[in-house]
Amino acid sequence: MISDDKKIHHLKDILNGHPKGLTVSEIAKLLDLNRVSTSKYLNILLALGQAEMRIHGPSKVFYPSQRVPISTMLNFSSSLFLVMNDELSIIGVNDAFLNCFSLKKETLIGHRIDFSPIGSYFTPELIKNIKKSLNSSEMNFEEKWKIFGKEKFFKIKIIPTSLEDGSTGAALIIDDVTELTKHRLYLEQIVEERSKELTIINEKLKNEIVNHEITFIKDSLSS
Repeated sequence: MISDDKKIHHLKDILNGHPKGLTVSEIAKLLDLNRVSTSKYLNILLALGQAEMRIHGPSKVFYPSQRVPISTMLNFSSSLFLVMNDELSIIGVNDAFLNCFSLKKETLIGHRIDFSPIGSYFTPELIKNIKKSLNSSEMNFEEKWKIFGKEKFFKIKIIPTSLEDGSTGAALIIDDVTELTKHRLYLEQIVEERSKELTIINEKLKNEIVNHEITFIKDSLSS
């Protein structure tokens, strides 16, 4: 008996060989399956984004997916991007991430994040948040990492993701916010310093007012 995976793979080959599209009946005939089973496998491919469906009159016509692979698009992004499966093994990474850490793709792919060359950056708390996100919603937080001796600030977004095989994973979108953070910290320092100055000035004014009141009372008593 042919496994579901082999049938889905065969179905993908059929669609790729017919870029102008096929109906369910045509696909069922090529697969040598009934319409119900064929529809089941087609729905799986639609859910995975590996097939597209358009309605022409009374018929549904199925095509190979025309989507640009997300890995290709992400390499045009300045954000660092990393994908893990539910066991926290790295299965995808973009060029921006590799360039930031001066790493090659093969040194990361297939490694558990905490045992990989970047494992020292992923604290137990960060790992805990990644695991938590697998079965929850999107999470956002900031991390401070020292990379090649330089202190950098990153904004990290963890997004629970459905992988191509239907399993659950986590995608990390990491943005370098070092300049923005340093500017914010600089402004906060200025505000703090000004607040201290104002506090000192207010204390001086209070003391002056008290001294003036004491002087006034003394003058009043002596007159």
